[in-house]
Amino acid sequence: MPDEEAVLRRRRRECWQLTPEERMERFFRLQEASFAMMSEKGWENFHRRNRQKRRVSFDDGKWNKVSDIQMP
Repeated sequence: MPDEEAVLRRRRRECWQLTPEERMERFFRLQEASFAMMSEKGWENFHRRNRQKRRVSFDDGKWNKVSDIQMP
């Protein structure tokens, strides 16, 4: 386990040395790789949950967040 902890510390240190633009680019590459590994059903579930989390309503001149997903 100490080796895994050392690897995690090194990765964190390397990430903090990147510029914000480089970190965002890295994030997008990782996100694309994870999407490529998803099954069609997993992709549909991801989008369904993502839309539920971001749903909003406009009542009485104010935007309100609407969330059907139960938070732990």
